[in-house]
Amino acid sequence: QDSKVRATTKEAFALAGASKPMEAVEILASGLFGVGPATATAVLAGCVFPVAFMADEALEGCGMKREYTLKACKRLTTVLADKAAELGEGEWTAELVGRALWAQAQLAAHGRLGSDDKTSPPERTGKQAKKRGRRHTRDELDAGKEPSSGALANSRGTRAPKGART
Repeated sequence: QDSKVRATTKEAFALAGASKPMEAVEILASGLFGVGPATATAVLAGCVFPVAFMADEALEGCGMKREYTLKACKRLTTVLADKAAELGEGEWTAELVGRALWAQAQLAAHGRLGSDDKTSPPERTGKQAKKRGRRHTRDELDAGKEPSSGALANSRGTRAPKGART
């Protein structure tokens, strides 16, 4: 088993280094038990820049569903790479754009986007408010109010806000 893991990983990194990142993801996802496209991108993204980690926030920030298939991985990589090229080739990579989407989603989830930012998440109401607790407003956070139980302390919302697109 150990030799199979080593051989598969070595093959995947060789493909990724030869500018074949999707083939590398496919090798890891199909060649190792319990490894799918998202895990394969996590392994490769730290070392191979054409590969972007298939994070939930990146998927949703690109207007995609949380779907962990090779088809979705290819689409995500294409969208992120296109945005990286638009932002400035050499400075931006698909992985860096994905990380920026993750950071934006974290800021939104914890109420840290500016009040004039149109991507700020709406206040929770009804069932959402009862389930996860009320989100503190920017003014409350700036005033130093501590999160009450169920508010920011227990917030699980890490998705990019609706409408956030690259």
